[in-house]
Amino acid sequence: MKNITRESYNLSAKNYQKRFENYLPYRNQIEKFISFLPPKCRLLDIGCGPGVDAKYFVEHGSQVTGIDYSSEMIRIAKEVCLGGTFHIDDLKDISLDNTYNAVCTSFVIVYLSDEETDPFLEKLPQLLTGDKPILYLSFMADKTPGYETTSFSKYPIFFNYYDKEVIKKKLEQLGFVLISEDEQSYKEPDGSITTDVFLIFEYAKQSI
Repeated sequence: MKNITRESYNLSAKNYQKRFENYLPYRNQIEKFISFLPPKCRLLDIGCGPGVDAKYFVEHGSQVTGIDYSSEMIRIAKEVCLGGTFHIDDLKDISLDNTYNAVCTSFVIVYLSDEETDPFLEKLPQLLTGDKPILYLSFMADKTPGYETTSFSKYPIFFNYYDKEVIKKKLEQLGFVLISEDEQSYKEPDGSITTDVFLIFEYAKQSI
């Protein structure tokens, strides 16, 4: 599953960059996230893609480390965001050696199976440190998981979809406190409706 999706992103990375580098709905949500960040924030951008958000974080004074499992995405990110540090990494293998004031997971869990999602979410508290650490999490909701072609890729990509309330509850059980919640629905080419969910949390404490 991941190998197919990874190769599709390697082949579609430039199209993805063009599609989203000036996409206002996502940019508005990232701006809201930035408004919660401390000065000189150490930030981990998980699934950084072509470095579009990372560049914006750096411009606002953050020290950014970006990871992605697509080698082509990382290649582009190094060109787009000269002030960031980028390397190839899989979500399952994220190092817990370093901690950050904030973690951005923009449309990341959508590439995980249901069985992989909980272990990933459980790692997030271990990546955060400092006073009022912040988590940004976005995903798609309320459709059936599977392989799809997209506006930026003619190659198949696996997407998972989630129940927003289930994800919120899981994170609250891990010690996260919700501080911002938004949704945006849009019509797909086949007429179906997809809902994007944008959540921002403060990490308060480890669950007992």
